Amino acid sequence: MIEFVLAKYLILRKAVGLNNSKWLFVGNFRSSKKPNQINIHQTISKDFVDKPLSRQRFNKMLKELAIKAQIEPSRVHPHVFRHSFATHLLNNGADLRVLQELLGHSDISTTEIYTHISENKLRDAVLNHHPLSKNNF
Repeated sequence: MIEFVLAKYLILRKAVGLNNSKWLFVGNFRSSKKPNQINIHQTISKDFVDKPLSRQRFNKMLKELAIKAQIEPSRVHPHVFRHSFATHLLNNGADLRVLQELLGHSDISTTEIYTHISENKLRDAVLNHHPLSKNNF
């Protein structure tokens, strides 16, 4: 499903003239037009800015999606996605140095915080599933 949505986004991006942008998620529209009011054949110079999507705009989009999904918007934060991203990568065997680079941490000790989550998960797995664990007697 995610591949389909991304492919559709890339087609739209190309159609509006942003296929050569160095940014995957391009920033805001200059105009106040809503996405369904945009003429797919308009030129990039008029309504689009070749800048990365800002953290403020991402946060606003996230809150709007939470409302549509009937989730309390105050419970949804961009940092949760960042944290989940890092945790899932580590839990599935990603190298800590690679994760450090992806997260933009200058010091590896900042990235190592995520390993504690993985260590806790491992400990809980042993305590809950090992035959000699006190939880299984």
